Amino acid sequence: MPESPARLETSASTLVNHSSAEPDGQAALLGEKSAEQSSKADTSEPNSPQRWSDFVARGPPLVRTPMRKNIILSIVALSGLLGPLTSAIYTPALTIVQNDFATTDLLINLTITVATLTLGVAPLGWATVADSFGRRPVLLLASLVAVAGCLGCYYSSTIVAFLVWRVVQSAGCSAGMSVGAGVIADIFEKEQRGRAMGTFMLGPILGPVISPPIGGALAQSVGWRYIFIFCSAYALCIFLVTLLFLPETLTPLAPGAARPSRNPFTSFSTLAHPFVFTMQFVTTVAFASFYTFPPLVPRDWPQVYGFDSAGVGFVMMAMGLGMVIGTVVGGYVADYSLARWKRKRGGVSIAEDRLWSSAPGWILLPAGMVAYGWLLQGRVAWPATMTAAIVIGLGQLFFNTSCNTYLVDIYQSRAASITALGNFLRFSLGAFMPLIVVPAASMNRGELYTILAGIISVGVVGVYATARWGTVWRMRAQPWRERADREEVLRAWRGEVGVGKGKGDDETVA
Repeated sequence: MPESPARLETSASTLVNHSSAEPDGQAALLGEKSAEQSSKADTSEPNSPQRWSDFVARGPPLVRTPMRKNIILSIVALSGLLGPLTSAIYTPALTIVQNDFATTDLLINLTITVATLTLGVAPLGWATVADSFGRRPVLLLASLVAVAGCLGCYYSSTIVAFLVWRVVQSAGCSAGMSVGAGVIADIFEKEQRGRAMGTFMLGPILGPVISPPIGGALAQSVGWRYIFIFCSAYALCIFLVTLLFLPETLTPLAPGAARPSRNPFTSFSTLAHPFVFTMQFVTTVAFASFYTFPPLVPRDWPQVYGFDSAGVGFVMMAMGLGMVIGTVVGGYVADYSLARWKRKRGGVSIAEDRLWSSAPGWILLPAGMVAYGWLLQGRVAWPATMTAAIVIGLGQLFFNTSCNTYLVDIYQSRAASITALGNFLRFSLGAFMPLIVVPAASMNRGELYTILAGIISVGVVGVYATARWGTVWRMRAQPWRERADREEVLRAWRGEVGVGKGKGDDETVA
């Protein structure tokens, strides 16, 4: 069907942005305007399919009303939950699986390691395809791969086959964790993106918290293989919901415009920028620090406080509660911080201003780590130690929401790829954390968590430096130094643009 004039106008303005800002033909921005402009120009994007094949390719019409955007957000959040959920869900049944396959400790632990590594590596490929060809086909294909992998695990008769299918399963389940960030960048204005990213990140956060109790219950009641029937059913539901309700959100490139790089490792070059490296460093270290708790809490709390397995699960749930609160609140605070600074700068929006919202995490996370370690070591009453664990969860997610949303802001057209890079770093390090934690188990807990807090504090200094001087660093780097509004952005950063002197609705986005 012919497109409406409003749609054509919106697409044209968006395509100009995509073709002019980055060397690969798409805009790498600290605040790209494609989502904002298309939202203001029209509340809907009619792409009414005439054939089933068109519907599979493009999905239902993309309508940018708040309710429809929240529905899309819910779909990608549930898709993002799939990877962490399937990775950790069968850990309570490890001993049962080992006995069933009559295998060694090394091989059974390898089923966890390869799954975690695949969760880090596979999104690099999915994200590259999604940034070039669309979000919807990637999520559909990945969910089918996940179903196949889960069923393969169910029918495995040897440990080798089980290992292979665990890789397939994790590859399929991993796509939502990065592609979902691309969907959010496509449809949410920058001033709403922190809240949206906070909601999206609930999936990956809750997965490791809620999945072990589910897996343990299934293993005890119907057998460990039905864990993977449950996972395949969940992946199939994601496929059906995506097929029926998720529209394609990526705006097509203009004819003749250069496509983004199809090399999945291109995003690694962004680590050369200090404002990218500091964000990835602090979120990776914070994530890896969290991975010390699953192996150590079951060892420490029964010994120190006499907790049984249910009590240990309660401790992990309490930390998860802190992470959920930190994610949701951190998202709203990030958006508020960005809007407040925009008003102070006379309508000029600078992405680094979002990072000031992570300031509570600068204190909460290192302080919580130190307090937890020494309270545990001193055998102080368990409510105090659990409070410290909740504080850790709060602090970590103030970091993650703000820093990850900042990266999506400055690389909006490559949001899936930049998020996949972060997942690669975090899950790769997380996969090897048990090898580090087991030897460290003999350490004084106060000393162990003080060391981790010190490493995190180095990242805090980097986040502060980026919030303070990152705009200057970025405007000296490609492609931002060639932006037409570069000097205006720098004047706003220096405070030379007063309230009321900006461009109002025709805002400058850095």
